[in-house]
Amino acid sequence: MNLWFKEPQDYRMLVNINSNCSRLNPWNKKEARLQNMRSLKNQHLEAESDAVRQARLLQMKMNQQHRLIAETEAERQVRLEQLKMNQQNCLCNLTLVDKEARLENKKQRLQAETLENSLSRLERMSTRQRERLEMETPEQRSARLAKKYMSKQNSSNRLVPLLNDECFKEKIKIFHESMSSIESLICSICLEHFPGTQMASNCTECRRCFRDNKIPKLFSAENNMSPGPVPAELQVSNFIIYNTFIVNT
Repeated sequence: MNLWFKEPQDYRMLVNINSNCSRLNPWNKKEARLQNMRSLKNQHLEAESDAVRQARLLQMKMNQQHRLIAETEAERQVRLEQLKMNQQNCLCNLTLVDKEARLENKKQRLQAETLENSLSRLERMSTRQRERLEMETPEQRSARLAKKYMSKQNSSNRLVPLLNDECFKEKIKIFHESMSSIESLICSICLEHFPGTQMASNCTECRRCFRDNKIPKLFSAENNMSPGPVPAELQVSNFIIYNTFIVNT
């Protein structure tokens, strides 16, 4: 659209009309009003005393508790989902320096926490966890257990590269050779056969049976204390214990 101005005052009049329209734009008026409200609120918060601030925070806490009590289950799920999304977005936008500062602040808060506050915090966490478990549906429980199972599977998969490492295999080989070199003696009375069993000098009895002067001895077959043959199930468990038992050599 072409505009032709007969006189310079016509152009100035059009400019004044456009500027007035921009000043009267509802969006600009809303932004100015919100900015003015934010400035007044900040001035009011800076000028308030500690007592007024504590009273205001207490009133806000009570109002929030009333809202939480009155909300329905659907509203609660929507609120928790929104909080979760906001937290994830906030963590994603953090830089590495911000994350380290956040963790350091959390560490300092926990170190400065008193015993009463720590017990109270742990009790609140336990209560919230019990409430979540009581209110979860069968579908949510199945999803939670599936997620826990997948987490365990991922932890097990992280061990696969370690088991395939040649250095790790060499250390395992040295460990088994060291365990094979340990002499396991058997007591003729209690039939104890275990790494580290200490025998009496010049005797086939362990020190416990050697010190037992009663007749019959406490752990002897005459006293019906012989365990008999070792079952196959216990042989497997003995193999596991044998590889993890600490022996002083």
